[in-house]
Amino acid sequence: ISASTKITFSVVYENTRIGANTVLDTCVVAENCRIGDRVEIERDTVVGAGTELGDGSHLTVQSRVGPFVVVQPHTVVEGTVTAFEKDIERICGLLEKAHAGFGLTHEEAKVCGTLCELGEADARTITRFTNIPYSRTLSILTGLQERGITVSFGNIPKMYALAREEVKDARSSS
Repeated sequence: ISASTKITFSVVYENTRIGANTVLDTCVVAENCRIGDRVEIERDTVVGAGTELGDGSHLTVQSRVGPFVVVQPHTVVEGTVTAFEKDIERICGLLEKAHAGFGLTHEEAKVCGTLCELGEADARTITRFTNIPYSRTLSILTGLQERGITVSFGNIPKMYALAREEVKDARSSS
């Protein structure tokens, strides 16, 4: 939290950077956000995980932004802005249509679509975006990893990502 920032009756989750001269008034800011300098977030506003708010941006009363949205500097948001809520279903459908090539189930396609959009994520984040139960998400991730479609790294939390071609090629030559 930078200098001259004013936070009133707000909840700010972990790993969030708040720039200088920023005002948060009765709002919720999820984890892993980057809030620029001179940003104003008005009351009853929710900022989703991984969202970036550019310098001088302004979120009006009861706005909803994110998750994983980039708001350009000096932008005024009134209402709801989401990045890819609908895109996950579209990507899932495309992956399912490529069934012959990948052999993915609907749930596996949802997990891959989410990782495609996020780049990397832990199982709980994937669960939130796919609405697949946590234990089932873990099982799917294990199966995808065994097939070389995903990779995992780190310990707490364990992170997952889609495997790059170089990773798959290295595994098949060993």
